[in-house]
Amino acid sequence: MNFISKIYNDHPTDAIGWIGGFPPAILTDKLSTFEDYRFYLTIQKKENPEKYLSIFVHNDFNTRIDQQIFPDIAIEVFEHDASPEGNAVAFCLPDLCKSYLSPFQHVHQSKFNFITYSEQPKLIQDTACYFEHLQQDYQFYLQIDEDYYLDSTLQGSYIFAYGALYLFQHQHTHQIIAGFWQH
Repeated sequence: MNFISKIYNDHPTDAIGWIGGFPPAILTDKLSTFEDYRFYLTIQKKENPEKYLSIFVHNDFNTRIDQQIFPDIAIEVFEHDASPEGNAVAFCLPDLCKSYLSPFQHVHQSKFNFITYSEQPKLIQDTACYFEHLQQDYQFYLQIDEDYYLDSTLQGSYIFAYGALYLFQHQHTHQIIAGFWQH
């Protein structure tokens, strides 16, 4: 069975994160070391509602496309406690409009949405090179798919070229990383 989270247009009281806008205030001290990165989204972890994941992408699209596979990936993932939105305007993606994320919904294993926890990813390209450096120590964690943006989510270029980002979890340390993105 899969667990999905959708993008909301409005601000519901049960939102478990947001896409676009400002990064969480709790990360303000870390931002100076990631000047070339911009905030993408924050989502509550399904297995631990006390923890959140925040994702930052390199500001330059050409860098993102040249570095799209672990260990050379221009995407940073931070795990942190719950936090309100901060005010670091310099770390916003200008083409991405702020929207909220729905609580996880349990669905059939063939159903996917913007954020999907599943046993196996739904890949755009099933090529071994994506898994080359991941297969020994990491297991698939979740995917984020731009196919499920609302019409109001973007006012410009897609962050992942109308693709999907795949996160992985280390089998021993449980650290979440960006494994790769595809388009």
